[in-house]
Amino acid sequence: MRDRILVIDDVMEERRSIIEAVGNRYGCYEASSARKGLEMLVEYEDDVACVILDLEMPEVDGMRVLKVMEEKKVLKRIPVIMVTSEANEETMKMLYDQPLTAVYKKPIDPVKFVQGLRTAMRYAGIVDQQDRFSANVLDMFGDIVEGRDLGGAVHIGHIKDMTRAIAEFLMLNYPEYKLSRVRVNEIVEASALHDIGKVAIPDHVLNKPGKLTNEEFDLMKSHTTKGGEMIERMSSVLSIVHPYDAENFIQTAYDICRHHHERYDGRGYPDRQTGEEIPLPAQIVSIADTLDGMTGRTVYKRAIEKEKAFHMIVTGEAGVFNPKILESLKGTKDRIMDIIGIQDLH
Repeated sequence: MRDRILVIDDVMEERRSIIEAVGNRYGCYEASSARKGLEMLVEYEDDVACVILDLEMPEVDGMRVLKVMEEKKVLKRIPVIMVTSEANEETMKMLYDQPLTAVYKKPIDPVKFVQGLRTAMRYAGIVDQQDRFSANVLDMFGDIVEGRDLGGAVHIGHIKDMTRAIAEFLMLNYPEYKLSRVRVNEIVEASALHDIGKVAIPDHVLNKPGKLTNEEFDLMKSHTTKGGEMIERMSSVLSIVHPYDAENFIQTAYDICRHHHERYDGRGYPDRQTGEEIPLPAQIVSIADTLDGMTGRTVYKRAIEKEKAFHMIVTGEAGVFNPKILESLKGTKDRIMDIIGIQDLH
């Protein structure tokens, strides 16, 4: 499991101070030179989730290690925190221009260092107790909706898993979206709230076993705007639940709730946004929600066989989606099909 930290520093006392700051949060490997550190990166490739790297080392310095990691394309999955005793403005400016998760001056401040380390580990996809608490509370909000929507028994779990699959494919294949592990996790967590506005929809509309009237359909569509309003009203609670970059998370949740029924050609709702006007998190959740909605049986419709539903989305029969997200859906088809699993088509 990739959950270890590799500390590369030629001074034993400096390595000790870093490892003490880490405490029992994560396991650590330590290397006394840059060359040894690079050897350990190869040896423990499947274990290392983050590298703590000293800038000033004899023979091979931290910048050379960073360059080698970049050349070997491991920086995408292994974040690096640089530590340095060179506190001058020129050095710090040079480091801030590098692909580093954080930079700390020696001697490190343990509290600030651990905050940066937690962020780096989240980039690597490693969650801790706070992350699990956040996800559990957000899922609980989603469960409130599931309890009222008779067709939503496993819907939120499916949405989160499909959102992750699609977002990770986008992260690896479309760098223009500037997605990171942290951003992917954030979108996945917020996706649990996508239908929270449905708590404001009356039961006789939400679970009507038949075609909705125009008036009822307009009321059903309002779950998008009502959801956005609820996120705004819940912002103080969400700031506690998701304290890391809370403002950005709240905006992501708002975008998903309000815009996950928009369509790339402008024929969605509520704002008829087109193309890249639609926030990327909403676009990702939209295609996942459409597929799960088509393949899940509800009180008002039968499920569509998953291969047929997949084909309808890819060919545009189920609405127009971002071509890059369609490619991501196709690129993760096996994973998506496993998520949908066995269907009840009766």
